[in-house]
Amino acid sequence: MPSRAYFLDASALVHKYSNLKDPVSRRIQARLRNLFSLSAGKKADLQIPNICMAECAKTFARFALQQELYGKGEDAVAAFRSLRAALLNDVSRDRIISSYELKRRHFEDIEEIFILDHQMGAPRNLGDWLSSHDALIISMATEFADRHRDNRDEVMIVTCDRRIAEFCARHRGEFASAVYVPDRNIV
Repeated sequence: MPSRAYFLDASALVHKYSNLKDPVSRRIQARLRNLFSLSAGKKADLQIPNICMAECAKTFARFALQQELYGKGEDAVAAFRSLRAALLNDVSRDRIISSYELKRRHFEDIEEIFILDHQMGAPRNLGDWLSSHDALIISMATEFADRHRDNRDEVMIVTCDRRIAEFCARHRGEFASAVYVPDRNIV
């Protein structure tokens, strides 16, 4: 069994498929390539909370259909379908990434996450408080760590959401760890 599991948040994972050309996206893409190389060598276990599949599709739709980054009309629709298919192939056909199912326990656990998030105080230039999806991702990664690893630091949430990373850093050991990919290497 790989020593570490990585929970891929949609905010980071979409960069693997989108081929955006800005410097931050390129840095994230390089870091994800390194992580996926480890996975190919069976040195990393990649997980995606199943709710993030829908979040990825929404972002792919925004890139292709709303922002028209890949063309207009049928070209945009084809690009959207191609992006979605690439993710689905990695999860379903090629099994590079395992889909982690949402459970009742995850909904129960987010109550404590929201309480702790609000006790941290208002976000400082970080965007918003944790969203319901953010809290579920933290809950799912933590539950995975409790069931499948010796300690919670062996599960890392890979995210471009600074609030998730800040929350997990503030509550180290209580929840899975997190890495904010634009600023730090994943591995």
